[in-house]
Amino acid sequence: MPEETEPKARILLIEDSEGTSDLITRSLGQHGYQVDTSYDGPSGLEAALTGGYDMLILDIALPGMFGWEVLRNIREAEGEDQMPVIVVTAHHDTMLSEDSRDVAKTVERVMSKPFDLADLSRTVVRVLGHDE
Repeated sequence: MPEETEPKARILLIEDSEGTSDLITRSLGQHGYQVDTSYDGPSGLEAALTGGYDMLILDIALPGMFGWEVLRNIREAEGEDQMPVIVVTAHHDTMLSEDSRDVAKTVERVMSKPFDLADLSRTVVRVLGHDE
């Protein structure tokens, strides 16, 4: 029986597109990461606050709650020990409100859709400090 290894890190992906979620989950899974997915803002927020994740990958245009609002709630609950966040979005920062600009400054990187999966994987590895 093959030995199961612990994942390098647990990542929460909040993304409403099942196709995009599947691609990201498979890509990061090949690098040894465990990826759990939420498909809307409210369930993603609950998972982020209770799941003990090492990183969040967050879409902005989500059903139920805009991604910046999800992130603002997470940051308010975290205090100083903030989980790294990568934003993947088709929305550009010209659409940010003043309040959203402040929370946007707390993310590691904003990647515009469509994005390169290899680039996303490299960013995750770099941010989490893992060797390939």
